[in-house]
This record gives sequence, structure tokens and C-alpha cells, in this order.
Amino acid sequence: MTRRLLAGVRVLDLSQYVPGPLATQILADLGAEVVKVEPPSGDPMRVLGPVDADGMTPWYKLLNAGKTVVRIDL
Repeated sequence: MTRRLLAGVRVLDLSQYVPGPLATQILADLGAEVVKVEPPSGDPMRVLGPVDADGMTPWYKLLNAGKTVVRIDL
């Protein structure tokens, strides 16, 4: 059984594009629960560049895998 270093830690991710999502992806890989908050239109990185059949870029899916994504209109 693999021990998750950050198990039980919750991280609120308000970032967009590459640096912030990459940092929180590392935290998620270490076991933290990451909640990504996006505007109603979604993170611009969803459609920045070539998109897959589901309408999202591979970069967006890679950097946000395993995160809970919520959209909030502030």
C-alpha cells in the first residue's frame, strides 16, 4: 500500500494557465484533495490550442487530473 504524504490536506486552487495548476497537480499527486475553482466560462486553458474530441486541450486535462473542478460566478 502506498502512503500518501498529503492525505487529509485540502487545497483550494484559484489559478489558471500552467504554473498554478502544475503546482497544485503536484500536491494532488502527493495525496492532497485539490478543489479547482473556475469562473463560469471555465479556465481559458481548456480551449487554448488544439482540442480533443471532448472540447478540451490535453494540457488542461493533464494538469487538472484528479482535481475536483467547480465553477463559481463571483
